[in-house]
Amino acid sequence: MPDLTRSQLAALSRVLREGRNLVSANALWSMLHCQYGIGQLTGTKIVLSATDRKTVLDLVQKWTGLNVLTDSLVGSRTDLAGRGAVNEKLGMERPLASRVVCTALGAPLHFDGKPMEVFPEVEYRLDYRRLTLTHYSAILVIENHEAFLAADKINWSHESVLVLYRGHDDSVTAVSRCLADAPRGMKIIYFTDPDPAGIGIIRDAIAATHALVPSDEFFALGTHPNNMNRFADQYRVRPGLQDVVLTDASVSSAFREYARRIFSGHAFSQEFLIARGVPLECVPVGRG
Repeated sequence: MPDLTRSQLAALSRVLREGRNLVSANALWSMLHCQYGIGQLTGTKIVLSATDRKTVLDLVQKWTGLNVLTDSLVGSRTDLAGRGAVNEKLGMERPLASRVVCTALGAPLHFDGKPMEVFPEVEYRLDYRRLTLTHYSAILVIENHEAFLAADKINWSHESVLVLYRGHDDSVTAVSRCLADAPRGMKIIYFTDPDPAGIGIIRDAIAATHALVPSDEFFALGTHPNNMNRFADQYRVRPGLQDVVLTDASVSSAFREYARRIFSGHAFSQEFLIARGVPLECVPVGRG
């Protein structure tokens, strides 16, 4: 009995659902043709009849426990096990791709329609589809995990805010999906390190409407540490980023001024801003 992979199962499912009569004689279909007499080989193609497709359907159900015409392949391993799958690992959904690392400020986490109390320095990994985003005035996305854990210590004026860690694994996908589901007009605020890489993160974040940044007055004081090696290394990675940001007419004047400050030679961390209680401002990223 072949041990089908997710991609092979998905490929067979597409052919059967679409009722295709012709497929490429790749490794999968060649195996089915040689070992089970499926289809008629013509050059680099295999011609399938309705009987061939029915045979493949029956074979796949025997091998996997799933009828690919009626059973959804979308879901977690647990979902597929519940549908009778022989190999639950064929589930097309990676669990972490729908789970965000989150907390809330000025509000509880609204999960499954109910308020859930949150505690400082505790992270909650929840399915974003079960969060009620309309209960919040904004979503704050934080670049660094340690800064995320200290979110309650960030010195800024806010109301009810859902806080997300930007992530580094499948949770990056979950954050993108969560932001795409945000109510129209909701503020999506990015808080990154004050350095060229941080500017790049905000620039690349399609969903970002605002940025949380230190004020001009803070830069004027000159009391912050400045890692010039870090600045130089990051600038070298994206040497054209400065011109792109500073000349883009769609960028707000407030964010452009912040970027100008950074590109004048500044690189330090979110953790410094939080530890020193530096007041932060929420500025629009675009003119819209």
